[in-house]
Amino acid sequence: MSCEFNNISKEEEKGITYTDAEAELHAKEVGVDPRPNETLVEIDERGAFIRQPNAFIKPFGDKPGDNKAEAGRYRIYWATGCHWSNRPVIVRDILGLQDVISDIKVSHSGETNVYGHGFGNQPDHRDPVTGAYFLSEFYKRANPDFKGRATTPTLVDVVNKTAVNNDYHRLTNYIEVQFRPFQPEDAPDLYPKKFRKEIDEFNDWLFPHINNSHYRMAFCQSPEAYFEAYEDFYESLDKLEKRLEINRFIFGDYITDADVIIMDIPMREPNLIIFHIHTRQALMNIFKERMISR
Repeated sequence: MSCEFNNISKEEEKGITYTDAEAELHAKEVGVDPRPNETLVEIDERGAFIRQPNAFIKPFGDKPGDNKAEAGRYRIYWATGCHWSNRPVIVRDILGLQDVISDIKVSHSGETNVYGHGFGNQPDHRDPVTGAYFLSEFYKRANPDFKGRATTPTLVDVVNKTAVNNDYHRLTNYIEVQFRPFQPEDAPDLYPKKFRKEIDEFNDWLFPHINNSHYRMAFCQSPEAYFEAYEDFYESLDKLEKRLEINRFIFGDYITDADVIIMDIPMREPNLIIFHIHTRQALMNIFKERMISR
Protein backbone atom coordinates (compact mmCIF):
# COMPACT_ATOMS: atom_id res chain seq x y z
CA MET A 1 0.00 0.00 0.00
CA SER A 2 0.28 1.75 -0.54
CA CYS A 3 -2.09 3.01 2.17
CA GLU A 4 -2.21 3.40 5.90
CA PHE A 5 -5.59 5.01 6.35
CA ASN A 6 -8.16 3.62 8.79
CA ASN A 7 -9.12 0.52 6.87
CA ILE A 8 -12.04 -0.96 8.79
CA SER A 9 -15.55 0.43 8.70
CA LYS A 10 -17.55 1.67 11.68
CA GLU A 11 -19.66 -1.48 11.47
CA GLU A 12 -16.56 -3.67 11.55
CA GLU A 13 -15.17 -1.76 14.52
CA LYS A 14 -18.19 -2.52 16.69
CA GLY A 15 -17.42 -5.23 19.19
CA ILE A 16 -13.71 -5.33 18.30
CA THR A 17 -11.32 -5.09 21.21
CA TYR A 18 -7.64 -5.11 20.33
CA THR A 19 -5.33 -3.21 22.62
CA ASP A 20 -1.77 -2.05 22.11
CA ALA A 21 -0.73 -4.33 24.96
CA GLU A 22 -2.18 -7.34 23.14
CA ALA A 23 -0.48 -6.33 19.90
CA GLU A 24 2.84 -6.03 21.71
CA LEU A 25 2.46 -9.54 23.16
CA HIS A 26 1.69 -10.93 19.71
CA ALA A 27 4.67 -9.09 18.22
CA LYS A 28 7.03 -10.52 20.82
CA GLU A 29 5.66 -14.01 20.16
CA VAL A 30 6.36 -13.90 16.43
CA GLY A 31 9.30 -11.49 16.42
CA VAL A 32 8.05 -8.57 14.34
CA ASP A 33 9.21 -4.96 14.69
CA PRO A 34 7.13 -1.80 14.94
CA ARG A 35 5.95 -0.40 11.64
CA PRO A 36 8.17 2.39 10.22
CA ASN A 37 6.48 5.78 10.01
CA GLU A 38 6.43 7.06 6.43
CA THR A 39 6.25 10.68 7.57
CA LEU A 40 9.66 10.18 9.17
CA VAL A 41 11.52 7.79 6.89
CA GLU A 42 10.01 8.47 3.44
CA ILE A 43 10.48 12.25 3.31
CA ASP A 44 13.13 14.01 1.23
CA GLU A 45 15.02 17.23 1.96
CA ARG A 46 12.16 19.28 0.43
CA GLY A 47 9.61 17.71 2.75
CA ALA A 48 8.09 15.69 -0.11
CA PHE A 49 6.81 12.17 0.40
CA ILE A 50 8.93 9.65 -1.53
CA ARG A 51 7.24 6.28 -1.38
CA GLN A 52 9.30 3.21 -0.49
CA PRO A 53 9.85 0.79 -3.41
CA ASN A 54 7.76 -2.34 -3.54
CA ALA A 55 9.53 -5.22 -1.82
CA PHE A 56 8.23 -8.18 -3.83
CA ILE A 57 8.02 -7.59 -7.57
CA LYS A 58 8.91 -10.98 -9.07
CA PRO A 59 6.36 -11.45 -11.84
CA PHE A 60 4.00 -14.28 -12.57
CA GLY A 61 4.88 -15.94 -15.85
CA ASP A 62 6.30 -18.94 -17.68
CA LYS A 63 9.99 -18.14 -17.36
CA PRO A 64 12.23 -20.03 -14.93
CA GLY A 65 12.00 -18.41 -11.51
CA ASP A 66 8.69 -16.67 -12.20
CA ASN A 67 5.80 -17.10 -9.81
CA LYS A 68 3.36 -19.68 -11.16
CA ALA A 69 -0.41 -19.34 -11.21
CA GLU A 70 -2.05 -22.04 -9.14
CA ALA A 71 -5.58 -22.44 -7.83
CA GLY A 72 -5.96 -22.25 -4.06
CA ARG A 73 -2.37 -21.24 -3.36
CA TYR A 74 -2.63 -17.46 -3.09
CA ARG A 75 -4.50 -15.03 -0.90
CA ILE A 76 -4.96 -11.26 -1.37
CA TYR A 77 -4.42 -9.19 1.76
CA TRP A 78 -6.20 -5.87 1.36
CA ALA A 79 -7.61 -2.91 3.28
CA THR A 80 -11.06 -1.38 2.95
CA GLY A 81 -9.73 2.18 2.96
CA CYS A 82 -6.96 1.52 0.44
CA HIS A 83 -8.21 1.91 -3.11
CA TRP A 84 -5.02 0.36 -4.50
CA SER A 85 -5.65 -2.86 -2.62
CA ASN A 86 -9.30 -2.98 -3.70
CA ARG A 87 -8.27 -3.28 -7.35
CA PRO A 88 -6.94 -6.86 -7.42
CA VAL A 89 -10.04 -7.98 -5.53
CA ILE A 90 -12.29 -6.16 -8.02
CA VAL A 91 -10.45 -7.71 -10.97
CA ARG A 92 -10.53 -11.16 -9.37
CA ASP A 93 -14.30 -10.88 -8.89
CA ILE A 94 -14.96 -9.55 -12.41
CA LEU A 95 -13.00 -12.51 -13.78
CA GLY A 96 -14.80 -15.09 -11.64
CA LEU A 97 -11.74 -16.21 -9.68
CA GLN A 98 -13.18 -16.11 -6.16
CA ASP A 99 -12.64 -19.85 -5.73
CA VAL A 100 -9.11 -19.65 -7.15
CA ILE A 101 -7.63 -16.73 -5.17
CA SER A 102 -8.91 -16.11 -1.66
CA ASP A 103 -8.80 -12.80 0.18
CA ILE A 104 -8.90 -11.26 3.64
CA LYS A 105 -9.26 -7.68 4.84
CA VAL A 106 -6.63 -6.51 7.29
CA SER A 107 -7.20 -4.12 10.19
CA HIS A 108 -5.03 -2.03 12.47
CA SER A 109 -2.95 -3.85 15.06
CA GLY A 110 -3.95 -2.60 18.49
CA GLU A 111 -5.34 0.86 19.18
CA THR A 112 -2.51 2.84 17.61
CA ASN A 113 -1.39 0.44 14.86
CA VAL A 114 2.19 0.27 16.13
CA TYR A 115 2.86 -2.96 14.24
CA GLY A 116 1.01 -2.13 11.04
CA HIS A 117 -1.60 -4.27 9.36
CA GLY A 118 -3.02 -7.01 11.54
CA PHE A 119 -6.15 -9.09 11.96
CA GLY A 120 -7.96 -7.43 14.85
CA ASN A 121 -11.29 -8.18 13.18
CA GLN A 122 -10.60 -11.94 13.34
CA PRO A 123 -10.88 -14.38 16.27
CA ASP A 124 -7.76 -14.26 18.46
CA HIS A 125 -6.39 -11.53 16.14
CA ARG A 126 -5.13 -14.19 13.72
CA ASP A 127 -5.54 -14.78 10.02
CA PRO A 128 -7.71 -17.93 10.08
CA VAL A 129 -5.87 -19.49 7.10
CA THR A 130 -2.23 -18.92 8.06
CA GLY A 131 -2.40 -18.17 11.77
CA ALA A 132 -0.46 -14.91 11.34
CA TYR A 133 -1.00 -11.96 13.67
CA PHE A 134 0.53 -9.39 11.30
CA LEU A 135 0.95 -8.89 7.58
CA SER A 136 4.63 -8.19 8.17
CA GLU A 137 5.16 -11.82 9.22
CA PHE A 138 4.86 -12.86 5.57
CA TYR A 139 7.44 -10.25 4.58
CA LYS A 140 9.92 -11.36 7.23
CA ARG A 141 9.47 -14.98 6.27
CA ALA A 142 10.13 -14.16 2.61
CA ASN A 143 13.02 -11.80 3.39
CA PRO A 144 14.43 -11.82 6.95
CA ASP A 145 16.31 -8.58 6.20
CA PHE A 146 13.18 -6.63 5.25
CA LYS A 147 12.93 -3.37 7.26
CA GLY A 148 10.18 -1.40 5.51
CA ARG A 149 6.41 -1.19 5.74
CA ALA A 150 4.26 -4.22 4.96
CA THR A 151 1.72 -2.83 2.51
CA THR A 152 -1.57 -3.68 0.86
CA PRO A 153 -2.28 -5.23 -1.50
CA THR A 154 -0.01 -8.18 -0.86
CA LEU A 155 -0.38 -11.55 -2.53
CA VAL A 156 0.68 -14.30 -0.13
CA ASP A 157 1.58 -17.92 -0.80
CA VAL A 158 -0.51 -19.61 1.89
CA VAL A 159 1.41 -22.89 1.53
CA ASN A 160 4.78 -21.36 2.36
CA LYS A 161 3.22 -18.44 4.28
CA THR A 162 5.39 -15.93 2.43
CA ALA A 163 4.71 -12.67 0.60
CA VAL A 164 5.20 -13.24 -3.13
CA ASN A 165 4.04 -9.98 -4.70
CA ASN A 166 3.04 -6.49 -3.54
CA ASP A 167 3.52 -4.79 -6.90
CA TYR A 168 0.28 -2.80 -7.06
CA HIS A 169 1.35 -1.56 -10.51
CA ARG A 170 1.18 -5.02 -12.12
CA LEU A 171 -0.72 -7.35 -9.79
CA THR A 172 -4.01 -6.93 -11.64
CA ASN A 173 -2.24 -7.76 -14.91
CA TYR A 174 -0.96 -11.04 -13.50
CA ILE A 175 -4.48 -11.97 -12.41
CA GLU A 176 -5.82 -11.04 -15.83
CA VAL A 177 -3.21 -12.93 -17.87
CA GLN A 178 -1.48 -15.68 -15.90
CA PHE A 179 -4.70 -16.77 -14.18
CA ARG A 180 -6.60 -16.84 -17.50
CA PRO A 181 -6.76 -20.68 -17.56
CA PHE A 182 -8.82 -20.59 -14.36
CA GLN A 183 -11.30 -17.98 -15.59
CA PRO A 184 -14.75 -18.89 -16.98
CA GLU A 185 -14.97 -18.96 -20.76
CA ASP A 186 -17.14 -15.85 -20.79
CA ALA A 187 -14.83 -13.80 -18.54
CA PRO A 188 -13.98 -10.41 -20.10
CA ASP A 189 -10.50 -9.65 -21.34
CA LEU A 190 -9.48 -6.65 -19.20
CA TYR A 191 -5.93 -6.56 -20.60
CA PRO A 192 -6.30 -7.17 -24.36
CA LYS A 193 -3.05 -7.62 -26.24
CA LYS A 194 -3.80 -4.88 -28.75
CA PHE A 195 -4.04 -2.30 -25.95
CA ARG A 196 -1.40 -3.54 -23.50
CA LYS A 197 1.29 -1.04 -24.46
CA GLU A 198 -1.19 1.85 -24.24
CA ILE A 199 -2.69 0.54 -20.98
CA ASP A 200 0.77 0.27 -19.43
CA GLU A 201 1.70 3.78 -20.57
CA PHE A 202 -1.56 5.20 -19.22
CA ASN A 203 -1.23 3.42 -15.87
CA ASP A 204 2.39 4.59 -15.58
CA TRP A 205 1.19 8.18 -16.07
CA LEU A 206 -1.70 7.67 -13.67
CA PHE A 207 0.41 6.55 -10.72
CA PRO A 208 2.52 9.66 -10.03
CA HIS A 209 -0.05 12.22 -11.16
CA ILE A 210 -3.31 10.92 -9.65
CA ASN A 211 -2.94 7.67 -7.71
CA ASN A 212 0.00 8.84 -5.63
CA SER A 213 -0.66 12.59 -5.63
CA HIS A 214 -3.15 12.51 -2.79
CA TYR A 215 -0.72 10.45 -0.70
CA ARG A 216 1.91 13.03 -1.52
CA MET A 217 -0.49 15.58 -0.05
CA ALA A 218 -1.28 13.44 2.98
CA PHE A 219 2.25 12.58 4.09
CA CYS A 220 4.36 15.52 2.95
CA GLN A 221 6.02 17.73 5.53
CA SER A 222 6.17 21.12 3.81
CA PRO A 223 3.67 23.54 2.23
CA GLU A 224 5.69 23.54 -0.99
CA ALA A 225 5.44 19.78 -1.35
CA TYR A 226 1.72 19.84 -0.54
CA PHE A 227 0.78 22.45 -3.13
CA GLU A 228 2.97 20.81 -5.76
CA ALA A 229 1.05 17.54 -5.31
CA TYR A 230 -2.27 19.41 -5.01
CA GLU A 231 -1.88 21.14 -8.36
CA ASP A 232 -0.58 17.96 -9.99
CA PHE A 233 -3.62 16.03 -8.78
CA TYR A 234 -6.26 18.44 -10.09
CA GLU A 235 -4.49 19.31 -13.32
CA SER A 236 -4.32 15.58 -14.04
CA LEU A 237 -8.01 15.12 -13.25
CA ASP A 238 -8.72 17.84 -15.81
CA LYS A 239 -6.68 15.96 -18.42
CA LEU A 240 -8.51 12.74 -17.59
CA GLU A 241 -11.88 14.45 -17.88
CA LYS A 242 -11.03 15.77 -21.33
CA ARG A 243 -10.13 12.25 -22.42
CA LEU A 244 -13.44 10.91 -21.14
CA GLU A 245 -15.38 13.63 -22.95
CA ILE A 246 -14.83 11.66 -26.18
CA ASN A 247 -14.60 8.11 -24.77
CA ARG A 248 -17.06 6.17 -22.65
CA PHE A 249 -14.11 4.35 -21.06
CA ILE A 250 -10.39 5.04 -21.15
CA PHE A 251 -9.87 3.09 -24.37
CA GLY A 252 -13.25 3.55 -26.00
CA ASP A 253 -16.38 1.48 -25.44
CA TYR A 254 -14.72 -1.45 -23.67
CA ILE A 255 -13.73 -1.64 -20.01
CA THR A 256 -10.08 -2.49 -19.43
CA ASP A 257 -7.60 -2.71 -16.58
CA ALA A 258 -7.04 1.05 -16.88
CA ASP A 259 -10.68 1.74 -16.00
CA VAL A 260 -10.43 -0.37 -12.86
CA ILE A 261 -7.25 1.46 -11.89
CA ILE A 262 -8.70 4.96 -12.30
CA MET A 263 -12.39 4.56 -11.48
CA ASP A 264 -11.74 3.35 -7.96
CA ILE A 265 -10.56 6.82 -6.91
CA PRO A 266 -13.57 9.05 -7.65
CA MET A 267 -16.17 6.28 -7.48
CA ARG A 268 -15.24 4.60 -4.22
CA GLU A 269 -15.39 6.73 -1.11
CA PRO A 270 -14.10 10.11 -2.32
CA ASN A 271 -14.95 11.46 1.12
CA LEU A 272 -12.25 9.18 2.56
CA ILE A 273 -9.66 11.00 0.47
CA ILE A 274 -11.13 14.37 1.40
CA PHE A 275 -11.17 13.56 5.13
CA HIS A 276 -7.57 12.42 5.26
CA ILE A 277 -6.02 14.76 2.71
CA HIS A 278 -8.27 17.81 2.62
CA THR A 279 -8.63 17.90 -1.14
CA ARG A 280 -11.43 19.99 -2.61
CA GLN A 281 -14.69 18.16 -1.91
CA ALA A 282 -16.72 20.03 -4.52
CA LEU A 283 -14.34 19.05 -7.34
CA MET A 284 -14.17 15.43 -6.21
CA ASN A 285 -17.97 15.19 -6.04
CA ILE A 286 -18.37 16.77 -9.47
CA PHE A 287 -15.85 14.33 -10.94
CA LYS A 288 -17.64 11.40 -9.29
CA GLU A 289 -21.02 12.52 -10.69
CA ARG A 290 -19.58 12.77 -14.19
CA MET A 291 -18.12 9.27 -13.92
CA ILE A 292 -21.48 7.86 -12.76
CA SER A 293 -23.28 9.55 -15.66
CA ARG A 294 -21.21 7.48 -18.06
